[in-house]
Amino acid sequence: MKRTIPDGEGRQIVVGLSGGVDSAVSAWLLKEAGWQVTGLFMKNWEDDDDSEYCSSRQDWLDAASVADVIGIDLEAVNFAADYRERVFRLFLEAYEAGLTPNPDVLCNAEIKFKAFLDHALKLGAERIATGHYAGSRVGPDGRVQLLRGADRNKDQSYFLHRLNQYQLSSVVFPLAGYTKPEVREIATRIGLPNATKKDSTGICFIGERPFREFLSRYLPTQPGPIVDDRGVQVGEHVGLSFYTLGQRKGIGIGGRRDNAGGEPWFVAGKDLATNTLTVVRGHDHPLLLTRELVGRDVHWIGDAPITGKHYGIKARYRQEDADGWLEGDVPRGCAADGFRPGAARGRGMGAGIGMGQGSVVGQDDASAIAREVAASLGVPVPTGAAGQNTGAVRGPSWGDVPVCGAGGMTGAGWPAAGMPVAGMPPGRGAGVPSAGGVGTQDPVTGGSWPGTSHGAAGGASRPGDPAASGGPRIQVHFSSPQWAVTPGQSAVFYDGEVCLGGCIIDRKPARA
Repeated sequence: MKRTIPDGEGRQIVVGLSGGVDSAVSAWLLKEAGWQVTGLFMKNWEDDDDSEYCSSRQDWLDAASVADVIGIDLEAVNFAADYRERVFRLFLEAYEAGLTPNPDVLCNAEIKFKAFLDHALKLGAERIATGHYAGSRVGPDGRVQLLRGADRNKDQSYFLHRLNQYQLSSVVFPLAGYTKPEVREIATRIGLPNATKKDSTGICFIGERPFREFLSRYLPTQPGPIVDDRGVQVGEHVGLSFYTLGQRKGIGIGGRRDNAGGEPWFVAGKDLATNTLTVVRGHDHPLLLTRELVGRDVHWIGDAPITGKHYGIKARYRQEDADGWLEGDVPRGCAADGFRPGAARGRGMGAGIGMGQGSVVGQDDASAIAREVAASLGVPVPTGAAGQNTGAVRGPSWGDVPVCGAGGMTGAGWPAAGMPVAGMPPGRGAGVPSAGGVGTQDPVTGGSWPGTSHGAAGGASRPGDPAASGGPRIQVHFSSPQWAVTPGQSAVFYDGEVCLGGCIIDRKPARA
């Protein structure tokens, strides 16, 4: 067995059991490592759930069969209401705003590592586990790092880049060191009934159905002109929401006479003000290429990348890392500024993001946190991890939790006993909200938990929320032209094997 799992020593862990082979093998590996494993099947979608495209019934039966073979308990929980509010609503709003969102990123931060984590802790679990192809470790500064999976073809760290320290320190990734073929081989060897089950593709609530057909049930069609790069109308679209940058098929102009023998058309732009769709001929047309992008909803797992330093950047999931760097002021991440007893400090996060603040304790407590996290991950505490630039917020019935930054203000904070905190079990305490907004505090970064902050104007702000016009922006530059950089998707930064975090692509300001 590859040693990617800490010894369980009889401790309780809840694994998300989806009915697929990855989560099934994860559960078996955890049990073999000495964990007391409980499977949890999550039902996240109810609309037309019995259709040919998207049915949870068969997945539930597969999960139950797996649990029986492995010899673990299995429970089911319905997160459909949470999913619809925290993920699907923002998914639709983003499409209405002309963006192309990635709901899997938001689903991980809001459902699998928040609602699921909360539920698992209520069941008495110490940790949760998923079947993601990703890994984690404690870094030199004592904080948990998110790592790429060993299987580069299946690596899913891109979809996990918005997780925070609390979430990462609460999860085990059993498949970190495995490839997909190895996982299927294990499943076959131990007799799992889903060993050859096809991998799920696409967005879970859409399944295999035609995307435009699905989206048209929730968004109105608003026909408008299709123009080429000269401004000449070449057709009519059914609604900007139904197209994405780089799209080739389904544009509806392939049968034009002047297209015979010519290069294919690609979607190159959407103008919401005039309801106009721009298309161009040829994969490498200049309108499809850019060396820059502007990012919003910035989230760093630890320290922010260094301005001017080159990193690997993915502007879409299925691509190789592109060489690039950040320019100008970069919103800092956890432990960026240093701390003094009795106060928490952080760089401003702008309108629409309410930041909590909490009391800061000394380095001895932070060192204890680093030791505890390292022990839970089954790795040694790195040298020099003794809480430098790390404070902690005291929460009742939990002890100390690492904390950084308080959203652009300085001042003493204090724990609020009994105040509920999103993403934490009841009774673990929370920081007092910052002036100008009500925010539930991320106990590690000192910022708001994704999806739960409310700014001074009273509007909700979540990762990927098209209404979140406030907050910091980052300027990203690439060494070579990037194709079809798409607003609404994520740009994720890597330093070697370590995923640093990322942003939502707001726009591409310049051509290549």
